[in-house]
Amino acid sequence: MPRHPEKHLRNQNSRTALTPTIAADGSIDYSSVTWKFPQYLATIFATFGAMAAGTTLAWTSPALPILKAAASTGNGIFGLDLTVAEGSWVGSILTLGACIGALPAGPIADQVGRKRLLTATALPFLFSWLLVAVAPNVHFLYCARFLAGLATGAVSAVVPIYVGEIAERSIRGTLGSFFQLMLTLGILLSYAVGALSASYGTLTISSAAVSALFLLGAVWMPESPQYLLAWGRREEAVRSLMWLRGVDNPIAVDMDVVAMEHDLSVASKEALDRGGSGSVGVLKELLTSPRTRKAAMVTLGLMVFQQLSGVNAVIFYTESIFALADTRLSAAASAAIVGAVQVVVTALAAVLVERVGRRFLLCFSSLAGAISLCALGAFFHLQSVASEGSTMQGLSWLPLVSLAAFVVAFSLGLGPLPWVMMSELFPSSVKGSASALAVAVNWMLAFAVTKNFSVLTSSLGSDGTFWGFSIVCALAVLFVAFFVPETKGKTEQEIHESMEGRRRQWRYSPGEPVKLVSPI
Repeated sequence: MPRHPEKHLRNQNSRTALTPTIAADGSIDYSSVTWKFPQYLATIFATFGAMAAGTTLAWTSPALPILKAAASTGNGIFGLDLTVAEGSWVGSILTLGACIGALPAGPIADQVGRKRLLTATALPFLFSWLLVAVAPNVHFLYCARFLAGLATGAVSAVVPIYVGEIAERSIRGTLGSFFQLMLTLGILLSYAVGALSASYGTLTISSAAVSALFLLGAVWMPESPQYLLAWGRREEAVRSLMWLRGVDNPIAVDMDVVAMEHDLSVASKEALDRGGSGSVGVLKELLTSPRTRKAAMVTLGLMVFQQLSGVNAVIFYTESIFALADTRLSAAASAAIVGAVQVVVTALAAVLVERVGRRFLLCFSSLAGAISLCALGAFFHLQSVASEGSTMQGLSWLPLVSLAAFVVAFSLGLGPLPWVMMSELFPSSVKGSASALAVAVNWMLAFAVTKNFSVLTSSLGSDGTFWGFSIVCALAVLFVAFFVPETKGKTEQEIHESMEGRRRQWRYSPGEPVKLVSPI
């Protein structure tokens, strides 16, 4: 029996003692020595950007009533007496900025790095809140919201990519769900501050504090090892991966590094085969490569269903919906309750995603969302046909329950999982550009829904509008059942092979060196 020394790997901060496993063939398996906490920590640092985006998304829900109340008493803040049309633009122009900001973010991140771009993105968030705080007229407010939208779009495109690249396979789905979780935390913060203080200044300062936290987190988080390897910076990639895996021995991460190099080498060869990694080459691969085409179809489909479910109309106009429903709770308190439910259930989804899989959660989420929105539409229908003077007190609970049920359903699947699967499905050769395109489509639809929500309710009625959203959720069930692959527990290579519908055997040996042809 060959003699193998027992090796105990301790990290530099003496956080824990870790022992590798002796395999049956006598080799040492280092997969058991990694510590997952640094991956969670880096993910939290990165997703502070999602939290900052959440505060900007939900800001209009408490802020617009505050501005309206101040104007009605003659104490308008800096003279901001917004009309209905101006308030609609304040709410929706952020999503237009996010659509524009997402498009260049992926390719830029491939050039300058995920860490550098996210660090730079925190600055527009901070400057936008400065403009909000001192805005003398609505045009300054438009500029602030649009600037925050640019940053939100960039964060939405880059953070899921970064998290997907740093996460181990066993927790990739859980960490990927952190994007939506932190987004909901930002939404809850805005709702809670609006409900507790009703102060324009406090609301602005608390939102700016989250953006400052994002800046600090982005400065301290490590760069993605895949990005470093793509640019030939192997030593830096090894150090980054050692930090992320919680070890201080390069041997413990060697297999991961070699696997990443292999995937990047394959992606580089494919980029050369299609004529380069520029925008024309990326577009050519999206149209001609079966696996990339299917990845684009699935990702774009999930983004479409996520936004056409009406979720952003709910987020932007939560208080207005409850005020219209004439519930006994105040509109601000109702919004805070919905935000809290969203946070709790999104956290639950992060735990369940690696247990029950992506497809099950997406199907359940879509079906439950369809039922809850149908019930909400039924309430508004009964309210519209009720006799004059009827208060509907016997059903005053239904809007809160229906909307809370929708938030629960959305947060279990349609909310977090499109972001998770976007980072999993696209190959490295097109991940940056293709993800940016998917995010741009997502925010374009968010803009269309939020800007036209009042038009929809005017033309179709509140009942018809929510019934339309319900039909979209029902169609999402069929889309997931027939087109969306399961990615739970699969490596990047296995996912891409499943997208092609067949198994491919790469001519690759873990022991042979891999030469990268060109950066992604």
